[in-house]
Amino acid sequence: MKKSIFALLLVAFSISALAQHAKKDLIGKWEGTDRENEAGALIFKDNGKVDLKLGARLLHDLDYKADLTKTPAPFDIIIKTLDGKQQMTLKCLIQFTDNNTLKWQIFKGDNRPNNFDSSQLSDTITIILKRKKT
Repeated sequence: MKKSIFALLLVAFSISALAQHAKKDLIGKWEGTDRENEAGALIFKDNGKVDLKLGARLLHDLDYKADLTKTPAPFDIIIKTLDGKQQMTLKCLIQFTDNNTLKWQIFKGDNRPNNFDSSQLSDTITIILKRKKT
């Protein structure tokens, strides 16, 4: 009995471990629109940087942090001034819904919940991003 329970737990753990994504899975161009039909895009690069597009704004070579061991993953985009003396952190969540789809939610301010929040739509931007073939 103990062996079968152990085997079941081992299989369950293996499945959850295989379902996790790594930063290399993010590399590429992801595009989508929000509920107001504003375009958004994330372009993850091999060098560990990301380009961010929201509406007409495009910011290049930004630093980011993502904890892909969590679902959804806390995701911070660090935006620095040109002289590098000041920075702003855009608090977000991302989650793979499949290998070519990301759910991305941006939170205004410094607070970020642990899960996607649809209760305060005016304080968030949610975009479903699709991986673009290059």
